[in-house]
Amino acid sequence: MSDIPAWREACHCAVSDGVPRRSFLVALVVGAVLNLINQGDALLAGHALDWAKIILTFAVPYCVSTYGAVSYHLKILRARDAAVSAQARARRLPELASDEPADPVVHGRNAKASPGAVT
Repeated sequence: MSDIPAWREACHCAVSDGVPRRSFLVALVVGAVLNLINQGDALLAGHALDWAKIILTFAVPYCVSTYGAVSYHLKILRARDAAVSAQARARRLPELASDEPADPVVHGRNAKASPGAVT
């Protein structure tokens, strides 16, 4: 992910891994329910429907679902990249991965001095 710009990776996530299909299904269900709530009286009475509202009522759940999926995918990719970077650093600098300092002398003092010793 580090070599690809974030917006490009987000666009790639938005159109891959089944995201469009899942977002469409969410928009279909949620949009239908919201349209019945918002315009059910006009629909049952036979009045004219506001098509802009109908379209937006389906588009908003689609966008929200897509945004949620993309943000989750990007979070997973960032975590994976961080883990890979940490592993690479650990391989390059093994002393950073261990609990004991590589050099027992810290700031001119012996790090393993006896408890009763005066430093």
